[in-house]
Amino acid sequence: WWTEHEKDIFIELPNGLDAVTIQTVFKAKGLQYPVVIFPITDKSIRTKAGGDRSWLNPGVEKIDKLKSFPFSLSSLKETSLSLAYEEEQTNQKLDNINLLYVALTRAKHRLFILANKHKAVKSKKAAENIYNSFKPSAMFGEYLSDKDRFMLEEGFYRFGENLHFPESELIKDSDFYYLEKFNGASWRNYLNLSNSSKFTDLEKEYSSQIWGVYVHEVMADIQNITDVPKALNRALYAGLIKPEDKIKIGDYINQIISHPVLGQFYKQNLKVVNEADIIDSFGQLYRPDRLVFLNNKTVVIDYKTGKASEKHKKQIREYAELLALMNYPEPESYLVYLQENIGLVKV
Repeated sequence: WWTEHEKDIFIELPNGLDAVTIQTVFKAKGLQYPVVIFPITDKSIRTKAGGDRSWLNPGVEKIDKLKSFPFSLSSLKETSLSLAYEEEQTNQKLDNINLLYVALTRAKHRLFILANKHKAVKSKKAAENIYNSFKPSAMFGEYLSDKDRFMLEEGFYRFGENLHFPESELIKDSDFYYLEKFNGASWRNYLNLSNSSKFTDLEKEYSSQIWGVYVHEVMADIQNITDVPKALNRALYAGLIKPEDKIKIGDYINQIISHPVLGQFYKQNLKVVNEADIIDSFGQLYRPDRLVFLNNKTVVIDYKTGKASEKHKKQIREYAELLALMNYPEPESYLVYLQENIGLVKV
């Protein structure tokens, strides 16, 4: 069970109990955290995907058939398309303002901003350029200079009051709570499972089917008895089987190809096709697991997992009928059940 479901099982950490969540700004939109740490650089504010290029209509009569062209927006500033440049700059700035707003409004109690160190500019024009270019680190620096904030330590500023919240209040805001005690006694001391229960039977059947799938994957790569080692290695390297299962699967496959009835169909120098597609006159696709072409007959082998059923027989009969319609001699059909003990049904 774990092998099949391990990728889907995970532990979800609670948001309010000694946990740290690392996520993108917009992933956090609409959430409230007691404390937020926001590292920001001028490069962390996004720019237009694909750089500064945008597809625009040149608006030139001589090339009026050219409806659009990927212009570099920065090159349009002093051209007839300068309005497109200004519009894109405005839209990009608005996006970045929204991004910054979301980042700065997620904290419930405390917000820590980590920004690049900024040297204050002296001229008003230089300050305006900083805000126009929307460089957050520089903007924070200019804001601090403008407000003449007191530096507590080298590069560290504080706004507001340093409040302390009792632990009980923090836990109250959470849907989780601490267990005062935990009963560590094993449930096996109180419950017994019946080995004949339907659940146990289902579990065994499920395990058998998974085992059959592993064997089936390797068998699809085997033409004759000499291919077994190579097929096992290929399945292992491709991640289809696990290293600890390789020997067991190999032993099981050797039982198939040395089976009193099946063994003759895995000898060398036979014409064999694995998982060949057959299309009938209605366009329906069929794919038998193994076809063996002999001088006087054609053998169809299909590997199955789980319990035998009439549906399996009906399917392999259809394969045989198609081969007969294609004028292959005397189709002969076998169902091989990949269970703990190999099951063989001639149809």
